[in-house]
Amino acid sequence: MRKISYFLIFVIVQAFCGCNDKLITEKLTHEIMGLIIDKNAKAIPPPPKFGTIEEVDEKLLDSIVNLPLKVAIYPIMSDIDLRTINMTIPYEYREIVQINSKISSFELSNISSKKGHYLFLADSSAVKRDKEYKDFDLLFNFSSICFNKERTRAIVEIGVSRSALAGYSVIYCLVFDNEKWRVAFSKINSEW
Repeated sequence: MRKISYFLIFVIVQAFCGCNDKLITEKLTHEIMGLIIDKNAKAIPPPPKFGTIEEVDEKLLDSIVNLPLKVAIYPIMSDIDLRTINMTIPYEYREIVQINSKISSFELSNISSKKGHYLFLADSSAVKRDKEYKDFDLLFNFSSICFNKERTRAIVEIGVSRSALAGYSVIYCLVFDNEKWRVAFSKINSEW
């Protein structure tokens, strides 16, 4: 009888620790997503008048930089493509992808933009159907975010699109220090 009691206590403690571990990883995932959105969500200035080569006014540029945008997030997180990133990222981040400690889903309400961007889930069928995005300014597509065992380093690949024919993807290697995430390395992976 005692063995069963000890076993049940052990199982309950393990289940609690496992749930707590997942909650911490989810919280870190949401922090990283907010940071990456704020780094990449920028309005673009209007083109110059037709037939001129005049520069865009500095005051206009300054006001555009701080505009909050409508940012759609694609609802499905894909796996990181090991073939394309292993040779492009710093060595200390390569093992993170191999460890495969990752979160493949997110809760939109837990992601926040410090720059005031309006975040919402993209309608995946509309994104596939339309070449021009009329309902939002930017579409973000995140890979699963992979963490090291200590959760002090992370790697993620993102895609940012203004339309189906205009965008780029970036690989981000992040480090957690001084109680916040910062980008340690980034590399544009592709442009379209």
